[in-house]
Amino acid sequence: MNNSELNLLVVEDDEFQRKLIVNMLRSLGVTAIFEAGDGRQEMDGLEFLRQMSRENHHPSVVVTSALDDMMLSSADRMAKMHGIRLLGTMQKPVTLSYLKDLLAKHE
Repeated sequence: MNNSELNLLVVEDDEFQRKLIVNMLRSLGVTAIFEAGDGRQEMDGLEFLRQMSRENHHPSVVVTSALDDMMLSSADRMAKMHGIRLLGTMQKPVTLSYLKDLLAKHE
């Protein structure tokens, strides 16, 4: 699948980080990008994964975190437990090359 055919949702409470990721995705050819902020007020990444599984959504997911590897490991286990296709996890800051590699896994 070509990156221009993807529909992506970037959920990040920090506006600067969110815009940075969106710009990276655009540079990789993604055109349909939706943004959501205020994640910290509404739910964290683990709760987001739980909610997606409850609503029977089956997207491909990439989880990023500024927290330690333990959080990323928890996200990995939770995704597997709920049948969510986790393309990968990455420690912040997000890098263009790793993001490109993760998008390639979507195919």
